[in-house]
Amino acid sequence: MQHITLTLPLTPEILEKLKVFTEEAEIKVAQDPVPAKVEPKKQETVELPFDEEPKAKVISKTDVRAKCLALSKAGKTDLLVSIFGEFGAKKLSDIKESDYPALMEKLGAANA
Repeated sequence: MQHITLTLPLTPEILEKLKVFTEEAEIKVAQDPVPAKVEPKKQETVELPFDEEPKAKVISKTDVRAKCLALSKAGKTDLLVSIFGEFGAKKLSDIKESDYPALMEKLGAANA
């Protein structure tokens, strides 16, 4: 025979429902008093010190490539070439990752 142990607040309603499912099973009832009303826990707001400024989103080569592709598909290839020229590059792989934020700003303005 297998045993199952359940921990429930035993109210008369729950006990009657359990008896229906376990007519032949032995039910042991602990004599712990059931609280008449359970008070909800109070929520406290705690502010933690935050020493660092939020970090800027890292712009990946994939993000820049997607923006360039959108410009290219919009027929603005000449504008794209001139923006790359501002960074001294002929293609995306010639541009430093540190220049990606500025490049994305220019690409966003050109795409508008």
